[in-house]
Amino acid sequence: MSQLDADQTAGRPKGPVSRHDSARKHPARAEDGNLTIFALCLFVLMAMIGGVAVDLMRYEAMRTSLQNTLDRATLAAASLSQQLDAEDVVTDYFDKAGLAEYLRAVSVEEGLNYREVVADARASTNPFFLHMIGVKEMDAPGHSMAEQRMTNVEIVLVLDVSGSMATVSPNGLTRLVNLRNAANEFVQRQRGPHLDCHRAVQRPGEPRCRLAGALQRAKPAWRGQCELL
Repeated sequence: MSQLDADQTAGRPKGPVSRHDSARKHPARAEDGNLTIFALCLFVLMAMIGGVAVDLMRYEAMRTSLQNTLDRATLAAASLSQQLDAEDVVTDYFDKAGLAEYLRAVSVEEGLNYREVVADARASTNPFFLHMIGVKEMDAPGHSMAEQRMTNVEIVLVLDVSGSMATVSPNGLTRLVNLRNAANEFVQRQRGPHLDCHRAVQRPGEPRCRLAGALQRAKPAWRGQCELL
């Protein structure tokens, strides 16, 4: 062996060279830890996807609970047989369900033959993981409307047209004139877009059976009109 070969092999360790020794000598070629970095990236992605699923599940659970409470409350409040105040009924339903803080507005519209109740609610779910993708808040909205309407409602208004109605009242008008004005105002207040009014007049001493026949004859002719004498 020449002197040159002896010098080149003098500094080399005898036996096989390990991967760690090779990595220390050549860091750019080192492959140790690559799988760990990839596993950490996968873990972050899995945590993000799982967190989004959790936040969406919480959001849907709150929205469903809110909507079910709204539907039950408006249906109960819109019933024409409900004797309590409609807005109080909706509020009480939310109190019993523990969702009173989420009720936003309740509006009630009612008339002679109908009642309509509209309620809105909104709840914030405060996501735990969605902020990782820029979503800071998620509000679960709820809206419900219930209505009950009765058709063919009949009102019988009995007026006194005897001789005593000719007496002059303090306002300078006769009792009969005041009665007609009050009756017209009553009819106009009860009148609605879905209310048909019919007119029949019974004269003093006229049999009731004749009035019933007159009412039946008057229905086609006076449909949609709400006028008095």
